[in-house]
Amino acid sequence: MKLTVAVPFHADADRLATALASLVAQDCDDWDAIVVDDAGPSPEARDVVARIGGGRIRYVRNPQNLGLAGNWNRCLELAEHDRVALFHADDELASDYVRRVLDTHRAFPDAVAVFTGATVVGPDGEPVFSLPDEVKRLTRPRPRDGYVHVEGEAGLVSLLRGQHIFCPSLSYRRDRLPTPAFGPRWRQVTDLDLLARVLLADGRLVGVDAKAYRYRRHDENQTALLTASLDRFREEFAVYDEIGAAADGRGWTRAASTARRAMIVRLHLRYRSMEALLARDGARYRACTGLLRRRRGEGGSGPGTEP
Repeated sequence: MKLTVAVPFHADADRLATALASLVAQDCDDWDAIVVDDAGPSPEARDVVARIGGGRIRYVRNPQNLGLAGNWNRCLELAEHDRVALFHADDELASDYVRRVLDTHRAFPDAVAVFTGATVVGPDGEPVFSLPDEVKRLTRPRPRDGYVHVEGEAGLVSLLRGQHIFCPSLSYRRDRLPTPAFGPRWRQVTDLDLLARVLLADGRLVGVDAKAYRYRRHDENQTALLTASLDRFREEFAVYDEIGAAADGRGWTRAASTARRAMIVRLHLRYRSMEALLARDGARYRACTGLLRRRRGEGGSGPGTEP
């Protein structure tokens, strides 16, 4: 069994170089890789791939920009193998990532995707504390026999209470994914949308707690930009409503109630409003609280039935 490590890329060749250096330093050799440049503004990316990849990493440039979800789907299409990891070009891999992912795929060949734990790092690569990420860890199911199992209604509830799986740590079984895997409507919640659809279709996800992925938080990444604009929260509320409706259709009343409440989204938005208040940023505070009020007005904050 081999793993294709597909790297969706748009900009910042320096961070791409750091990411690829961590890939070629893996302690397991059962991988190949491809960098898919989404018609980005970094002409030196091809040279970076050639210099660091040593012939092991292919480079493909899209003739036109496909957007985040489109390029992720393109990465899946171009992969050489059915086990595919989408490695973000501004992150890093611990040296045991490929080995741990393949070991988990072998142990659970029916899993639609497997994942590892992650260390959150800052722009300089040093570990940083992230309160939202720490809160999300509390929602992760307890390991059984050394593995974290996310399946069925209980698994969906755990993700709705806090997206505890770091999306780029996932490695997929491509032949078991829906087509397209990633919905083009989304910029922030593409991963949650896919994982919810997998669970609702009786697929399962299996992970290890080992922190084999290094997830970089910085002001230029997609998540930071969408958080600053509050667009991430609008998308999260929208996808929670859709997941709730789908869960209702399956008779998963607990998951439907958890989705309608969207408690983790509202708590995160309140946290951002308090940050704005402490920073004396009145405009941002009013934007955060206004979005919360609109959510209440739409009936999204009722007591629900979740125990």
